[in-house]
Amino acid sequence: MCHAEEKWTDALPLVLLGICHAYKEELQSTAAEFVYGEPLRVPGDFLVPAAQRLEASTFIEQLRRHMDQLRPTSAARHDSTDTFIRKDLKDSNYVFLRQDYIRRALEPPYTGPHKVIARTDKTLTIVVPGRQVNVSAYRVQHAYVLDGTQHDTGSLPSAQPRSDPEKPVSTNRPTQTTRSGRTFRFPARYN
Repeated sequence: MCHAEEKWTDALPLVLLGICHAYKEELQSTAAEFVYGEPLRVPGDFLVPAAQRLEASTFIEQLRRHMDQLRPTSAARHDSTDTFIRKDLKDSNYVFLRQDYIRRALEPPYTGPHKVIARTDKTLTIVVPGRQVNVSAYRVQHAYVLDGTQHDTGSLPSAQPRSDPEKPVSTNRPTQTTRSGRTFRFPARYN
């Protein structure tokens, strides 16, 4: 078999399969049974003997009967399930809103807290500075806000640096020069 063709490498896998599948009398088994623990399935095992050929009219009649018995299954509504909302979000007055865009380095993923105006099962109407926005319940998280820190704008004020009443704040900060010749000013909090 190997010498019959010029490219004996094409026949090599079939020859190796035959060697592994050959029954050894002294071992009472094949080499493949020792390696894999069960006999190999050779390509001839995959072939099924051909069934009787049906005439076209008989085949068409059987196909029609089979197609008449088919009935469509009822369609399922996949969107009818309830949306999971955390218990603390159902009665929260303030929420954090997740920003769904690519953020810069060290930019927080959430803004807020924002005041909740109205809510449904899947959406919330919140006050983003200057306007009311409808957002999905999946984009918000409950904000725990202390009493007395709420504002009418819908969000809490940003952190302001505290100034010392005994130390006057100077707007004229001295300019300094580094050894390399660059000029800079220290921030007011370092003066």
